[in-house]
Amino acid sequence: MATNITVTAEDTALILLNLQQGYRLYIQDAPMVPPQISTSVAALLAAFRQHPGLSIVHLREDQPDPASYLHYRNPGHAFDSWAAPFQGETVLSKTTIDGFLMTDLHNVLRRGGIRTVVLISYTTNRDISATSISARLRGYNCIVVADATATFGDSDIGLTAAQAWQEALATFSINGILLKSTAMVLSELGTR
Repeated sequence: MATNITVTAEDTALILLNLQQGYRLYIQDAPMVPPQISTSVAALLAAFRQHPGLSIVHLREDQPDPASYLHYRNPGHAFDSWAAPFQGETVLSKTTIDGFLMTDLHNVLRRGGIRTVVLISYTTNRDISATSISARLRGYNCIVVADATATFGDSDIGLTAAQAWQEALATFSINGILLKSTAMVLSELGTR
């Protein structure tokens, strides 16, 4: 069970999954939990960017269906402005919920000497779940920043956003994935 993973400049990467406009466009009427994700993500990005040794990787979902909000020709494909990559930051494309599957993520992290990944995303119960388990299977320490993730509800099965988010977070610790808050990560980086 992971209990003592610390964010350090030597071997940590911040991985942003699917922070694209299409997620908000696609699920306009569903409340998102937690609502402060943009503030948390912006604070984490600013802190990681202040430390030259820290890696930042943006994973963008590229859907092949032209009708998808996440198709490259549609406005929803773009990153949200508060999560947009800076020049020099790694941007990878993915087509599955797992950030490692059929991407170069593992090679990028290995080349950078990364041992710990910090994950944030719109889809806690989907992409964060799959990517965090995949990271653990590849030997990475894994931190999920709970208040820098979000989840939407699913009215088809009667699941509220809050229920989906809590259920997703509850499964992480049994898989060796550590939950931290934005404030905790910022404190470890010496940032407030």
